[in-house]
Amino acid sequence: MGFLENNLIPSTHGMVFTINTENEKDRQKVKQILSKMPEVEHVKFNTAVYPNEMSVNTNEVLTVEELQKALIPHRFHALRKTLTGL
Repeated sequence: MGFLENNLIPSTHGMVFTINTENEKDRQKVKQILSKMPEVEHVKFNTAVYPNEMSVNTNEVLTVEELQKALIPHRFHALRKTLTGL
């Protein structure tokens, strides 16, 4: 995998992940966890699809692994969607 697949880079689009949130309380918890990371600017959720999706925007480069490791202790699993959408 290349740099773009392994890292969130600052952009207006952010990187999209599927996330195992079940309700608004879960989404708020995820947002709270990620907001503690200095690189994370915005977290948005798309609940119109299943599984739920979240878009994460950063102000600095952040590895996908760092983001995932921050969520795993709280039983949340973020899986990066492919760049091509396939």
